[in-house]
Amino acid sequence: MKTWKAIYSDRLNDRYRNHISSKYSKFIEMIQDSNSKFAEFGCGAGFISRAILSNNLDSKNVCLDICQDMLDLTKQNLNGFDNFICLQHDILELFNQLDLKDYTIHSHGVLEHFNDQDIKTIISNQKQISNKRSFHYVPGYKYQKPSRGDERLLTKDQWFDICQPNEIIEFNDGYDYILVFNGENK
Repeated sequence: MKTWKAIYSDRLNDRYRNHISSKYSKFIEMIQDSNSKFAEFGCGAGFISRAILSNNLDSKNVCLDICQDMLDLTKQNLNGFDNFICLQHDILELFNQLDLKDYTIHSHGVLEHFNDQDIKTIISNQKQISNKRSFHYVPGYKYQKPSRGDERLLTKDQWFDICQPNEIIEFNDGYDYILVFNGENK
């Protein structure tokens, strides 16, 4: 199986960036409408952060990933922007390197790679560090097969049973979900 870096290193181009911005526009809009400070957990190559930065040059962005190779790709993908930082971080650990209480947390294509208990831990940790809403994109059960081999393609009810989001929004004809968690101030 290819590494994440091998999968995404050839996608740092306008064609793929436009694909991401178009396919996940509802997700990106919801994140942007929530705040001007963002923390992307499991940022991968930073495509969602790039879309946010492109639309909101005044935003503050923190990109977090466990893999230094992916953070290197994120820096390459976000070349030309100066309002972001990249930090190596294990999403299963409580983040305490920066004060993120006023940051909107988001992830794209991350939670479906974890088991139920790990998902609960991730969401609980994020609720402890931010008082803002958080948004997590996950693929739904309508996909015929996982795109990377280990994604869990679950129904809305299954996602609710695992992590009790305040809201689950379907988009892309029900193929994709946004799990929304309200912060303390919502």
